[in-house]
Amino acid sequence: MQNKGLLFIPDISGFTTFVNSTAIEHSQHVISELLSEIIDSNILNLKLSEIEGDAILFYKFGDPPSFDDLYRQVEKTFVNFHQQLKNYEQNRICNCGACESAPSLTLKIISHYGEFTTYQVKDNFKLIGKSIITAHRLLKNTIIGNEYWLITEPLLRAAAGNEIPNGIVLESTIEHIDNTYIQVHINTLSALRENIAAKPWTNTALSQPHTEVLNLSYVLPCNMFSLIQIVSNLTVRPLWMEGVKSIEKSDHAINQLGNVHNCILANRCDIIQTTSYTKTDSTIEYGEMIEGMGFLNFTFEQLSHRSTQLTIRLRIKKNFMMGMMFQIMKKRSMQKDFDKSIEKLIHLATSKSAGD
Repeated sequence: MQNKGLLFIPDISGFTTFVNSTAIEHSQHVISELLSEIIDSNILNLKLSEIEGDAILFYKFGDPPSFDDLYRQVEKTFVNFHQQLKNYEQNRICNCGACESAPSLTLKIISHYGEFTTYQVKDNFKLIGKSIITAHRLLKNTIIGNEYWLITEPLLRAAAGNEIPNGIVLESTIEHIDNTYIQVHINTLSALRENIAAKPWTNTALSQPHTEVLNLSYVLPCNMFSLIQIVSNLTVRPLWMEGVKSIEKSDHAINQLGNVHNCILANRCDIIQTTSYTKTDSTIEYGEMIEGMGFLNFTFEQLSHRSTQLTIRLRIKKNFMMGMMFQIMKKRSMQKDFDKSIEKLIHLATSKSAGD
């Protein structure tokens, strides 16, 4: 072995429980976006070796970064990870198990310094060496807690010498790996979560003057939450909404507050829509801002476990001529389209309930 370097492994705590107890469709999207956030948080120009399910193996040959730089990398990774989860928590629309339980995930980070090298399998480069084994063994340790930075003694000596920055508290312990013992130092990261807040999203267009040009009300023999799951799920929109051909170019795989998507209509008229969502004690309102036009809102009120009143409102920019043209040319045909859409929505909701 001729190469020495840093091994840096962020590992998602709670991953196994999360994946095993939630719907696979949304859990895979949540994990994918969280892993992407970890990769994008790389400020030390670490090389990515591979994604290992719930963990990412980074490495960098040569002398390790300073302790200060290492801690900045740890802090950046941890804070960005939880910033993403905070955004999910505040902006989510979906009530599935994956979306509800995602904020319970957290992160631990294993870091080690030692000898290892690379070998090639076709176009892929893998890492090999005793230090690789040691770092991976430390993912399964005896440490109490699930959000911390673990730094091994070899890395601490090489990165910090005898100098530990003020404010950084390390607790030392010994881990037994195979037939040897290794000293490790733990820095708890929980305090970093205290000042993390979701990025606010505000729709300034809502404050502009608009005119309501369509108000339709239906009583559907369906559970309110089943209906919301369908209406807010962009992937199934073409299955029930009359005239919608496809949904493209969505910001996120899972629809959430502020999500921007392209709605492709059958007549090839493309409209950009931004999701909005509000909830009160008695109603839930899901809406989409239609670029250049106005707002389409769906208000759900649960009448009973299997009965929901759905009110559909369309508001357009306040303009006398636009309002007149809509009343004359579009209102009747749009109402017919919504009547057909509601029939399909009921069928989809009842079929899904039967399948469940």
